[in-house]
Amino acid sequence: MCQLHGQSCTFGDSGIRGSHRHGESNSLANGSSNIAVTPAGQSTLPERQLGASVHAPTQQSTETHVLGPVHDEGDYGSPLVLNTPRWEQLVSEFMDSGALTPPSADLEGGGLNARIAAESAALDWTLPDTVLGSDSIESTPEFMGTTGEFEPHLVNRYIRDASGRLLFRNLTLQSVQSGPVPSHFWFTSQSLYSKSRQDVGLPQARNESDKRKLLESMISLGVGRRLIRLFDRFIAPHYPIFSDSSRPCPSSSPIYLLAALYAAVQPFAQHEDSLSFDLAFKPSLYSDLLKIAYEALEFELYAPTLPVVQTLILLLAQPTTHHLMSESSLQRTLLGKLVSAAHVLGLHVDPKHWPIAPWQIAQRRRLSFIVFNIDTWVSCSLGSPPLINRENWLIECLTAEDELEVGLKTADWEALLRQSQLTWLLREVLMELHSLRAMNRLASNHSQTFSIAKQMQDKLNVCFQNAAGESGVLSTTNLLGCFYIQINLCRALLRCHVANTRPTVQLSESMEEFIHYAREVTEQSVTNALAFGRNLDRSAEVLFWPAWTPTAFTSFVNLSWLMLVTSIDSEEAKGWMKTLTDTRSDLRSKSKQLPVLRLSLLRIDAIIWKGIKKTFALEKHVSGVVFEETISD
Repeated sequence: MCQLHGQSCTFGDSGIRGSHRHGESNSLANGSSNIAVTPAGQSTLPERQLGASVHAPTQQSTETHVLGPVHDEGDYGSPLVLNTPRWEQLVSEFMDSGALTPPSADLEGGGLNARIAAESAALDWTLPDTVLGSDSIESTPEFMGTTGEFEPHLVNRYIRDASGRLLFRNLTLQSVQSGPVPSHFWFTSQSLYSKSRQDVGLPQARNESDKRKLLESMISLGVGRRLIRLFDRFIAPHYPIFSDSSRPCPSSSPIYLLAALYAAVQPFAQHEDSLSFDLAFKPSLYSDLLKIAYEALEFELYAPTLPVVQTLILLLAQPTTHHLMSESSLQRTLLGKLVSAAHVLGLHVDPKHWPIAPWQIAQRRRLSFIVFNIDTWVSCSLGSPPLINRENWLIECLTAEDELEVGLKTADWEALLRQSQLTWLLREVLMELHSLRAMNRLASNHSQTFSIAKQMQDKLNVCFQNAAGESGVLSTTNLLGCFYIQINLCRALLRCHVANTRPTVQLSESMEEFIHYAREVTEQSVTNALAFGRNLDRSAEVLFWPAWTPTAFTSFVNLSWLMLVTSIDSEEAKGWMKTLTDTRSDLRSKSKQLPVLRLSLLRIDAIIWKGIKKTFALEKHVSGVVFEETISD
């Protein structure tokens, strides 16, 4: 304003021009206040001061404060009103001075706004398949958010080529969606990362040639192709991270991706005669392959690509080979890297309208859902809050359109669609019943807990019906997922019961009804879940069990312990003691063929080895029916 009116920029200058609209003087010079003080002590303010009233300065005041008089300390009787001109007035002054010229309707294309609208409505950009999907050595894509360094709407104003790009020296801006919610990537030259990598102690070069020779000395190209076919058969139905147009190739795919894939499929090599023979004399192959993958990721995570996300999915998806450990700390670390890399690559955004190939849109949406899926189930199994905020992640379920080039059988794809609904339901349970805020709110409110759990149970019943009629690779996993969700509903119900009941406290009638309901539902749920594990047949030995499944089976056992320890009377305690004894016997025989059950057996054996009465604080009616057994083997 000072520059506009040719005035020096100081509050002491009395020459600031008033409104052109009203022709008023707005002098705020010292000693020349435009506030007229009446004998009654009231001030008469010019119309421009928005009609606000302020106290007149006291006789001791020697100057008028620029924002009005200074009140005595502690006097909050009158609001502070800034003498700020209205927005319409500012616009009017800028218009009159020529400082602001409205867009002309005669501009080419009907004006700037019309041009932007037309561009958003009919984009003709075409991105090559390699732009967002390849393991680029030259540059790495990074999604541009709305609050970061770049302003997406400013990028909309850049002059871009036919593929939506604007090239600088070491930076390329790539637009994929214009309009009201624009989406852009920037590509930073890998050469710029060399110095940064050196500063943080990372290698400056990939050393791709030597690593590839090492990998091929372990897994020949022919064996690699057969392992990839095994992946398609056993693991891809759970995690379809590839497309027909981007199949992994033993001779050209990134070595860290191949090493992770080969390691994940190792347990299934015995199901192909030639592979079983080729790999029979390489007992250390699994750990060597993982070493290649982890070492390479130290370099790649500095600037992740889609193959990096695929590799992290493979490392997180497979259960540990050390079946008596959960390796939760490693899973938490890998999960954080996966979610961060996915955000970098824009997998939290729906690419449905991007100018990329349809198969790439479908693959990116599948990858987005798989990351959401892993975050949900693995976080649940770790007892940790999910890392993904649903408000900022658009792909929570798959649709029929995402099947493009997925390469799955129809039955497997339909089962995956049902698993996506199951994943969404589990996320609801975690948010509504097991988030920190939900637990603090519901821990003492059994009626509200029951209401929420009842709504979730109604949805789960539909999932149970669908899972019971499935056939295919995912049918067993989906059914286990249903039981796992139900167990976590029961945990929420028991939380209210266990946290708010004491033997000496008189319970209300509604609380007694709630306790009866919670324990009855839990007993039925745990009994059915344990029966599910007990009835697994030989076909389960050839299934791929995702990383969260050992914890799911273990949660059935631990909830049985809780029911025993909190039994209402001795008869109930006897029933749960028998359940645990029978379950232990079943697990001893089953876990020899199914490693996924070994952690559950360990959880029972460990307590019995230490002694039930030495482990838990038991009520008398429970302690009287608990028997001890010494593990001799």
